[in-house]
Amino acid sequence: MRKPRNYDLSFQFEQPSDRAGIAVSARQATVKQRLAAVNFDLAYGEHLLVTGPNGSGKSTLLNWIYTAQPPVEAETSGTITRGKPVSLVPQRLPKENDPGLTTDAWFNGIGEAGKGILHPSMWFTPISELSAGNQRRAQIAVAFASTPAILIIDEPTNYLDLASMEALEEALTKWSGTLIIASHDRWLIEHWQSRRICIR
Repeated sequence: MRKPRNYDLSFQFEQPSDRAGIAVSARQATVKQRLAAVNFDLAYGEHLLVTGPNGSGKSTLLNWIYTAQPPVEAETSGTITRGKPVSLVPQRLPKENDPGLTTDAWFNGIGEAGKGILHPSMWFTPISELSAGNQRRAQIAVAFASTPAILIIDEPTNYLDLASMEALEEALTKWSGTLIIASHDRWLIEHWQSRRICIR
C-alpha cells in the first residue's frame, strides 16, 4: 500500500477558464455485453472517478465520452453528450498520430508543450526514446497543451513511479477543469474526495 511522502517531482497544469452548466451527460448509455446502463450529469469543474472490475466497460465509457459517439462495432443504446474542447489520455503508451502527437512531435519531441510536466532536457527527445514514465508525462503534457475544458484520463498513474503518481494525483485534485478518470489505483480510490461511479 502506498503511503504519503514528500517528493520533488511535480505537474503544473494551466487552469481553464470558468464555465457554467453541464459538461457531460449520460442517459442509459449501454453497450451490449460491454457496458451496463450508465446515467450521470457532470457540471463544468466537477471531477468524476469511474471504478469497476476489469471488463466492466470503463474504457468503453471513456472513449464514448471522448468521441461523443457510441462504439460502431457494437449494439448500443442511450446517449452521451458533452461540451468541448476535450482531451483524452488513454491507458496505453502513446502512438504516432495520437491526438496532439503529430509526426514532427513523435520524431522530434513535444517541445515547450512539456513545460511544467516533462523535464526540459527531454522536450526535443523523440517519444519512442523516452522511458515509459516520461512517455506518460509527454501524453499528459500534450493533453493539457490543447487547454481542454474536459480532460479524460484512463488509468492516470499507469507507467509512473511512486513520486510521480503522488505528484500527479495532487495536481489533478487542484485542477479546476472538468476531470473524468478511470482507475484501479487503490491509493487514488481511497483518497478520492469528489464524485464517483462504479460500473459492473
